[in-house]
Amino acid sequence: MTIQCYKLAIIILDESELATIFENYINHLSNETLLILGSGSNIVFTGDFNGLILLMQNKGKKLLKQTDKAWYVSAKSGENWHEFVKNLAYIPGTVGAAPVQNIGAYGIEVEKYIDQIKIFDRFTQEFSSLSKEHCAFSYRDSIFKHQDRHRFIITEVIFKFPKQWQAILSYDELKKYLSKV
Repeated sequence: MTIQCYKLAIIILDESELATIFENYINHLSNETLLILGSGSNIVFTGDFNGLILLMQNKGKKLLKQTDKAWYVSAKSGENWHEFVKNLAYIPGTVGAAPVQNIGAYGIEVEKYIDQIKIFDRFTQEFSSLSKEHCAFSYRDSIFKHQDRHRFIITEVIFKFPKQWQAILSYDELKKYLSKV
C-alpha cells in the first residue's frame, strides 16, 4: 500500500522569506490545512494530508554575547536539537520544536535555558520576539500548543547557558541510583 502524505510542501531555508510566502501562497488557507513541521520526527500520517506542509529547515547558530555568568546562544529553528546540545540530548526534533513541547529529560526542561524566542506572527505578518515569560511554559506545554498554535511560527531561539555547570540531581531515578553509590 502506498500513502501519499502531502500534496505540497514548502521548505523554509531562510525565515526572511516567510512574509512573502504567506502573502502569496498561504494566507488563503485555513489553520487546519497548514501543517508547520521541524523535522517531523513525531508525525505519523495514516492517510493523505490535503494541505500544505511548511518545513522549517533554516539553519545557523552563533554566540551572541557572554557575561560573567552566562553565554547567550542563538539557534535557528531548523537546527537538529541533538546536534545542538549535549544536555537534554537524544531528544528527537529541531530547536524550533523544543519550546513548543517544552522538551525535557531527567528532571530538567528546555524552558530553564530559554531567554527569548523569535517568531513570525501569521496574523500581523511581522517578525518579533517573545520573552520566556510570555510563552507560559509548563510540563510539556506552552502557548505554541494552544492559544497561539496557529499564530506564531518559531524562527529562532535565544538560549542563556550558565557558565558554571551544575548537576541536576533532582530526578527520582538519579536520586535512587546515587543513594546506592
